[in-house]
Amino acid sequence: MAYKGVIEDFRKAIGLQAPSRVPVCACSEEFDVRVCGNGVTYSEYNRDAKIMAETQIAAVKRFDYDWAWLQVDDCIVFEVLGVEVRGEGNILPATVGYLPATRETLNSLPMPNPIKDGRMPVLVEAIKRVKDYFGDEALVCGRTEAPFSSVALLYGIEETMLLPLLDPDLLKDTLEFFVEVQGAFGIAQREAGADAVWLGDCNASGHLMSEAYFADYAKPSVERLVKEYDKVGLWSIYHASEEKVGHLKLQADMGVSILS
Repeated sequence: MAYKGVIEDFRKAIGLQAPSRVPVCACSEEFDVRVCGNGVTYSEYNRDAKIMAETQIAAVKRFDYDWAWLQVDDCIVFEVLGVEVRGEGNILPATVGYLPATRETLNSLPMPNPIKDGRMPVLVEAIKRVKDYFGDEALVCGRTEAPFSSVALLYGIEETMLLPLLDPDLLKDTLEFFVEVQGAFGIAQREAGADAVWLGDCNASGHLMSEAYFADYAKPSVERLVKEYDKVGLWSIYHASEEKVGHLKLQADMGVSILS
C-alpha cells in the first residue's frame, strides 16, 4: 500500500528531481466505488463522508495506490449556486439546467461556504477522515474546478463561449467570482488535510478554444487561483484533457504544480 516518503517523492517530482520511486496514481474513483464500496451506489458514495472515506481507504489498501483521489463529480459547487443537476444510482451527477448569462445572475449569486453548504462539507470531511487514517503515507487529492470551466458549468458552454463577443466584462467578472469561490473551497480542503487538488478545466481545452482565447481568459484566472493555493501549500493538478502542443506550453507556464 502507500508508503512513507510519498509526499517527499511528489515534492521531488514537482521540482523536476528524481523521486525514490514513482508514485502510483490511478484515476479510478468509479471503479473503486464499484469494487470497494460494499454495494453502495455512486450517488450514495458522493453524499456521505463516512462512506466516501471508507471506500477510498479500502481502495488504497487493496490496489496499492499511493494516493487517495477524491475527485467525486463536477457538480458540488454548482448545486449550491442553483444550477440544476441530474444523476442517480451509478450515473454521475451532471449539470443540465444552467443560469442565464447576465449581470443580474452574477450579482445574485451567494458566496458558498465550504463548511456548511450542500455537499461541499461532505468532501471536506471525507478528506479529513482519509488524511487522519494515512497521515503522510498517501497523498490525499481533493478537487476544484478551474475558473473558466466553472463559468461554463454555471452558464452553459455555448453561452460562455459567446461571452467574449457579447459581454467580455461579464465573463471576466464571473471568472473573478470563481477565483474566490474555488480558492476558498481548495483552502478548506487543505485545512482538512488535502495535499493537492485536481483542478479540472476540460471546458478550456484546445478542442474548444484557440490559444489566443485560452491566453486571454482561461490562463490568467488559473494563475490567480493557484497563487492562493500556493500560499497554503496546496498542490494543483491541472487537467484539461489537453493534447495540443501550443495549449500545453501555455498551461506549463501557469504556475500549476502538475499537468495531468
